[in-house]
Amino acid sequence: MLAALRSRSDDPELDELARYSVLASITGDEVLESAAVVEVGPEQAELDLHLEGPSVTDHSAKAEPFGIFIARTAEAVKEMSKTKLGRKSYTTDLLVSAAMPGSLRVVLKAPNRRDKAHAPFEGSSVSNVESDALRTIAILFSQAGADSGSDGDSLVTATIEQLPPAARERVRSAVGELARSGWSVNGELRQRGVGIVKIHLATDRAVHLKDELAQTETTVERDIKMTGKIDGTRRFTGSMWFQPDKAEKPFAATVTDAKLLERVNELNATPNVSVRATFEKYGVFRSGSDRSRARVTYMLTAIEALGTDTPLDMEIG
Repeated sequence: MLAALRSRSDDPELDELARYSVLASITGDEVLESAAVVEVGPEQAELDLHLEGPSVTDHSAKAEPFGIFIARTAEAVKEMSKTKLGRKSYTTDLLVSAAMPGSLRVVLKAPNRRDKAHAPFEGSSVSNVESDALRTIAILFSQAGADSGSDGDSLVTATIEQLPPAARERVRSAVGELARSGWSVNGELRQRGVGIVKIHLATDRAVHLKDELAQTETTVERDIKMTGKIDGTRRFTGSMWFQPDKAEKPFAATVTDAKLLERVNELNATPNVSVRATFEKYGVFRSGSDRSRARVTYMLTAIEALGTDTPLDMEIG
């Protein structure tokens, strides 16, 4: 399937027809669909959201809460992009497609633009700052909706820590509109090199996420290096499990960077490969509570296969 998607001939129209035929044949298979998006999906992120709930009737809902949800999400993307670029002000080129039938549906698209600072050579596939921001929000929604146990909450906490304060407040406001309106969110983010991030955020999980976003006290340890093995990944939620050589149990870590997520999935597909991974470790607790009872959470910042000279080492901004 991947070979067919990668195949190129002297006839672009024939190539496009062949790719369409392959994609049509895998409709309904989430794993294969995600693998196909890795190869031929949109270069920049597209976040496709469906809002559902008792107040959504005939694909319609009150305009004000819907507008607030979209506006706050867009503002969060702007704040994250501004911080990553190190600017005091920034005008995002984030796009929105018209709401469409099928519950209440809207698509947010990162502009089809490469940031010069992130594009090392012509023809490279590079995620721009709006894509990075949309992907982080999608992963946050996905993790918040997928798990209610300790690992799930830890993943959510680590992803929240990647949000600048202003962006965190905008996301909290957006999620608050979901909770107040009784809406759930289903959808997905699509991006080449990443695949598909699935979102199933029920109303009660939106309420829980809003509370998580209110936590303000954090301790952090950076540049924590460990050797071990990847003990599984969830491409659909931007997460991995890591089994350190000197520990009995694996732990969950969040992965929001596009290239890093791609590399983690490549290494996970290699049998018995040992890796050296670098993490940021967060301890998160509510203001005034006992720090010794802080929730511990991890963010992957770099990874390399041992015995190679091609590390993937990057700063997550």
